[in-house]
Amino acid sequence: LGTGVIVDPGKEYVLEVRGDVYNGDSSMPVEGGTMTVINIEQGDSNIYGINSNSHFSNSMVSGNNLTVAYGSLVLIKDNDYGDSQFHVPDTAFKIAEYKISTGGVEAVNLKSFELTMSGGVNHFDLSDIYFVYGSKTTYVRPTGSNPMTWSLSEMMPANSTMKLKVYASFKSTVTSPLTMSTSLVVGGVGQSTGSVISSVPSGIPRGQTITIY
Repeated sequence: LGTGVIVDPGKEYVLEVRGDVYNGDSSMPVEGGTMTVINIEQGDSNIYGINSNSHFSNSMVSGNNLTVAYGSLVLIKDNDYGDSQFHVPDTAFKIAEYKISTGGVEAVNLKSFELTMSGGVNHFDLSDIYFVYGSKTTYVRPTGSNPMTWSLSEMMPANSTMKLKVYASFKSTVTSPLTMSTSLVVGGVGQSTGSVISSVPSGIPRGQTITIY
């Protein structure tokens, strides 16, 4: 701190230590869970009494434990919506419903939905596929593919949960009866850290089983 800091007697002062956190060994971010602590080392006659002309030393003080952490996404099947069945042709049928939750560290900007279908349905038999997330709707994909990806930009606060609903129309060309289901991966970016975040570490859940007649 140099010699420019004068501490008046009888007053309390707060010393804040601030700095950037980065990985000095590579371009990769610091691994989550890394812990560090800032210590004020014991001084060596580093304090000078202005009136007494005497020198003395500060004692060592350890700061707070600091843990590097990033935002997270947890994706599960929404059990409020059960398995269902319908007859073709049908339009705007809800084929899946999920819940996405953020951790308590930082807000996450959702950037992508990747939906994969499994079972007996042919993706060519689908049309007008879209998501409803919260109160918003993605763009509608006129034809199906496998997998299907949507790009978006939706900020989710830390410690929040949102429902993701998937709708599709089915053509009369579907060979019935058959069953199908979906699986979903959600990608995002941490608002503060800029780190890439995926729901994959929490597992890739399979959605509801849909029976088509």
